[in-house]
Amino acid sequence: MRVATMVLVGLTANASADRAFDSNAPTPPPPVVQRPVCAEGRPIKQCATVALIEIGFAQGKATEGNRRATGLLPVQLGILVNVSDHAAIGATAGLVAYNTASSMDPPDANNVDASFGAFFRYRRWLVESASVDISVGGASNGVIAEVALQLDDLLAITAGVHQFPFDDHREVAGTIGVRLGGYAIAALIALAAH
Repeated sequence: MRVATMVLVGLTANASADRAFDSNAPTPPPPVVQRPVCAEGRPIKQCATVALIEIGFAQGKATEGNRRATGLLPVQLGILVNVSDHAAIGATAGLVAYNTASSMDPPDANNVDASFGAFFRYRRWLVESASVDISVGGASNGVIAEVALQLDDLLAITAGVHQFPFDDHREVAGTIGVRLGGYAIAALIALAAH
């Protein structure tokens, strides 16, 4: 009985040692390293802070008598800080340009006005590379609120409510648009340079 027990213990020890040095055994993935600042946003496990550089176009229309305001071209810089696995908060600032014209103007008239604005932003991470962003803020032309489905901080589909200024008041209009960020802007600049 004693010999059988020793043989069994010896076989178990050899099997355990063979598994420990088995070259075909799967290796664990390397640990994820959190970067302090990212241009391509990721949740908190991979990224502490997201730097935002964005340019977009949104289409909307507000009218007053014979005057109209259409289109928005926002250019923003900002920062988001990941505060949990699923949320980030931050702010952006930038210029919002829009086209204003009168029915008295020729059809191809471009009367571009611009205003400076600052915006609070909340981001909810859906998965590692996609999020929903909610921005609310003000510009010299009025209040702006926007929701965006953000993909990799490269492309976003936006829907919002913007105030367009007229002489004595502001008109509210809904807008939908697209926004490019980070590396997508660099690629666009490179293409334009050629």
